[in-house]
Amino acid sequence: MDHRHTRRLLSRYGDVTFSLTCIMIRLEVPVSKTLRDWLAEGEQLYSAAMEEYQSIEAQLDELEVRLAAKKSELNQIAQVIGKPPVEGGRRLTAQLVDDHGPNSVPNSPATIARALTGRGLGR
Repeated sequence: MDHRHTRRLLSRYGDVTFSLTCIMIRLEVPVSKTLRDWLAEGEQLYSAAMEEYQSIEAQLDELEVRLAAKKSELNQIAQVIGKPPVEGGRRLTAQLVDDHGPNSVPNSPATIARALTGRGLGR
């Protein structure tokens, strides 16, 4: 629904009259979504995001195959012209480390202070 309010303002500089129109627009937002509707919408969003993820992952796999082939080709050329081979280990790997293992260092303010001041850990 469109509500218009018009007010006339007089100028201090003479007979000029300004017309100010304020428009208030009321948005009708349905608030009758049920929990089932919200969950269905969430499932749709999840499904679309999963499809995009899988597509990107497939593209990445294809690029890795192409990169390996190009690396092999480049290294063959490098061998012929006496250049060093390309190593190219771009992949990062991560390993979970148990912080309470037999050789772990305790993470306490005192241990950190000793390390920062150059004192040993006193094990």
